[in-house]
Amino acid sequence: MSTIARAQRAFEAWLDDLAEATGGKHFTTFGCRWVWLPTRRRLVLLFPEAPEAGGLRPGLAEGARLGAVEVHAWLNAGVRGHALEDLGFTEQAPLLWHAGIPTTTLPVIRPGQTLPAPPPFPPSIPAPPRTGTQPRTGTPPRQGPAAPTAPGAADAAPDGLTVQLGGPVEEARGADAAELAVADGRWPVRHATVRNARGEPVGHGFARIGPDGLVSLHGVAVSPAWRHQGAGKALVRALTSGAPEIVAAAGPGATPFLEACGLGLVGRGRHLILRF
Repeated sequence: MSTIARAQRAFEAWLDDLAEATGGKHFTTFGCRWVWLPTRRRLVLLFPEAPEAGGLRPGLAEGARLGAVEVHAWLNAGVRGHALEDLGFTEQAPLLWHAGIPTTTLPVIRPGQTLPAPPPFPPSIPAPPRTGTQPRTGTPPRQGPAAPTAPGAADAAPDGLTVQLGGPVEEARGADAAELAVADGRWPVRHATVRNARGEPVGHGFARIGPDGLVSLHGVAVSPAWRHQGAGKALVRALTSGAPEIVAAAGPGATPFLEACGLGLVGRGRHLILRF
């Protein structure tokens, strides 16, 4: 199976898990596969090979019945979307598939080996120092404590940033809070929060570990004021430790960041949106 096909399957599996964790569902209509995400009031059409009105209209009707305010359609690059455009979908920035080996010095779990459960991993991975700062004398190694501690614990990094794996996120509200439940999916799902020296969350993200060991990144976001400070890289490092390969789907603006994390562009797809 190609890297793009594996990444696409990982993306679909993530949305299935997200729907299941938040009270949503998935269904099919004549060659179209849909996922309903109630916390976002969003319906998603996943990679139809030949979207036609006969399959699209029933799915859109179900989305309207459920209360969707927008419908996202994800297509392979070579799939024609005339039927979607005729129904009011508009083209967005392309979907870019990235894949690579994480830039980390932590031990790598090879394909065929069993991935450890989340607890054995250090719950806090110190972020790299910001540009222009120097680590304090006696700073412990970046790979975290030698023995695991309770999920949700965090240790201060030299520049005040910490990355917390798992545990409660008291500041989360609305859809963000509801979606934290996805961390209890059928395959291991990690959630990480990066915090500043005052303990305020400045970034977060998810990673899903599939049965073949492929790790997919989802929802990685950092506050604008904390970008280019090492927070995003620390998140990715914490989420992907022990992974032989990682994949991510993102828009063009995320490519420089993903490349800095060791991922390269492997393909592209199409993204269309319909708003009710």
